[in-house]
Amino acid sequence: MERVYNHGMSPPRTRLVSALLVALSLVACSEDNSPTEGAQQAYDLGVEALQRDDRTGAILQFRAATNISPRWGEAWRGLAYAAWTGRDHKSFIDAARALLERDPDDVEMAWLLADVALAAGMPRAATQGIDVCVRVRPRAASTELLRARLAFELGKIEKAGAHARRAVAKDKSLAEAHHIQGRSAAEAGETEKAHRSYLATLRADPGHLGAHSALSLMLLDVNNTQESAKHRRLHLAISMATERHFRSRPAEERLADFEPLTAELPGWTLGQVELGRALLEAGRLVEARKALAAALQHDGENSEVHHLMGRVMNGLGREKSAELHIQRARALGRP
Repeated sequence: MERVYNHGMSPPRTRLVSALLVALSLVACSEDNSPTEGAQQAYDLGVEALQRDDRTGAILQFRAATNISPRWGEAWRGLAYAAWTGRDHKSFIDAARALLERDPDDVEMAWLLADVALAAGMPRAATQGIDVCVRVRPRAASTELLRARLAFELGKIEKAGAHARRAVAKDKSLAEAHHIQGRSAAEAGETEKAHRSYLATLRADPGHLGAHSALSLMLLDVNNTQESAKHRRLHLAISMATERHFRSRPAEERLADFEPLTAELPGWTLGQVELGRALLEAGRLVEARKALAAALQHDGENSEVHHLMGRVMNGLGREKSAELHIQRARALGRP
């Protein structure tokens, strides 16, 4: 069964996932042990690597801190954050499991564990997180979405559609719930219903790869070649712009990808974030501020956007505004 989820730990961040990142650095664990000097040094180096946007270096340092002081919760939360933003599925799952051992009722961490494991095609690992969500928040839209994704992953299409419908009834902003509804309707031969669901997916997330792919094929079947070609073009452009390790590419190359895409898809939050990041690296600070402000309009609780905006404001000489954004980023879960 083809996986339908489009998130993959980075593209695109929903408001829900951004809010859940609070758990990565703010939720205190009563069993936290004080770190050894070596673990603290490694942790500090991990934070410094994050400030340079060096996710690989941050993951290595936080991992070292957990190896030295395996009961230090803050090191595991730092690893979780770096791995989530760095798209390192295995490291994130390791960190999430360690944190859930410490706090079995941490539903935010459980949701993220399931989210990442499903994106990585690891349904067994996802089940651990879903079980916590079902126990703690059985009626939440986010729990219904996880159950829909797991059912689809396991080939239980009708069950997936039922969970997706309940998720959408509770929260119409969940793009992936709309997408699974569309896939379920398409499997049942309900073409018009599938078409409406895919359009709803793109209203919630204009950069959703699965919806663009499905619409491209569906519109081609009814000889709407112009619209089909548009969705096929967008699918290819978004895929190339957000390919694995895309942030390691030079800023000018990323700008060439994200500038036209964000102009065409102004509501695509991930695109605005990455455009702002590339503009910041290129020294185009005024334009970076504009792009990041657009991202915050759609996702005001995104810790990474606040962190980037803090760097932009600092570069523009607006220290007070920079500090406010940095403090907000920390409050939302950035180490």
